[in-house]
Amino acid sequence: MRHKQMLFALLAMLLGFIPPAFAQNVAKIGDKTYKTFAAAVTAATSGQTITLLSDVTESETVVFTKSLNIDGAGFTFKGAIEMDKYSASYEFKNINFDGGDAKNYALKTTSAAKSVKVENCTAKNYSYGFLHLNKSTTDVFVTDVTVEGVNYGVHSVYGTNLTFEGYTAINTKYAVYIQNYGVRTVTLKDCTFEGCENPLGIWERPQANKITFNFKGVNEMGKEEFCTSEMANIVAGAQVGTKVYETLEAAAEAAQPGETIVLLKDTDAAITLAVGVKLDKNGFTADNVVETNAVAKIGDKTYKTFAAAVTA
Repeated sequence: MRHKQMLFALLAMLLGFIPPAFAQNVAKIGDKTYKTFAAAVTAATSGQTITLLSDVTESETVVFTKSLNIDGAGFTFKGAIEMDKYSASYEFKNINFDGGDAKNYALKTTSAAKSVKVENCTAKNYSYGFLHLNKSTTDVFVTDVTVEGVNYGVHSVYGTNLTFEGYTAINTKYAVYIQNYGVRTVTLKDCTFEGCENPLGIWERPQANKITFNFKGVNEMGKEEFCTSEMANIVAGAQVGTKVYETLEAAAEAAQPGETIVLLKDTDAAITLAVGVKLDKNGFTADNVVETNAVAKIGDKTYKTFAAAVTA
């Protein structure tokens, strides 16, 4: 009897049909496995972790009605997930999201959430975008995430604190878009935006609050004018080209001859800039910054003219 079952399974696979009895398990909760991701979501209790065992394709949007953690274990998830539980917490990590050009977001809140954490994930082929915070979410963390070729990387309608670290957006219309309901603080640390039409976008509406963007580390914005909205409050040290630095000291250390450091806040730092590096105070104060007005040097000694260097 067992031999007949094995032969039937082999024949079914050759014909492209796998009967339910022999279907591969695609997810697990602890030691219990499930043949579909949706079945695992239904079976999970609040706060449990679902781990993928293979690539998953869901033709219908999967709705979370409880706090859940999803560990993709490096597999691909083709589909969309909605988070629809008030004051719930969600965590997604190690997942490659692929929308197949679906008119949808990979992840979307449809009820106010406590927190959403996304770590070590990729996303592509979603015509709308990756993460849509459609309802109030107190804390959002996006860490080591790469989003490519979508309309919105992260689209926040409501929320309080958004933290991005190691977030990469490539060829998106907006890397981060804030719809400006409520007070928000957005922290960007060591992020990279490439080919983005609008790295940071804000929907300006009457009586809206300003959005504070806190820059930490070094952020490659892809454009010198990375946010044109008057509703943006930029908190950073300085900018060199398309890179924004947390401190003037970091910008001065990275700047090369011929480049200009643009100050983004007042500073009392005592810094002597390298030869050929210029400072644009941009309306701020920097009384202790010294520009080296030299065109040549021999060793550590600088000269204001090339002829003086030749003579020396």
